[in-house]
Amino acid sequence: MAYHSIHAPAQVGSWLARARDFLARERDAVRVGLKRREVYKATLCELSALSDRELHDIGITRGDIRYLAMQEARKVTQ
Repeated sequence: MAYHSIHAPAQVGSWLARARDFLARERDAVRVGLKRREVYKATLCELSALSDRELHDIGITRGDIRYLAMQEARKVTQ
């Protein structure tokens, strides 16, 4: 009895290429997410360290800090 493969070599190569591309995209997405988190935390810490007077001088309130940190984090694309 002969062994017959269901998958032709070209199909396996194509599948591996798609899997590699998928994993590369996922890796890049995780990196961007980690960088965004880093930017968010840094912005949050920097603005939170300011006094109410300093925040008033730059035109923001304490309630704006999380929103502004999130906006800054969303700018990260790579």
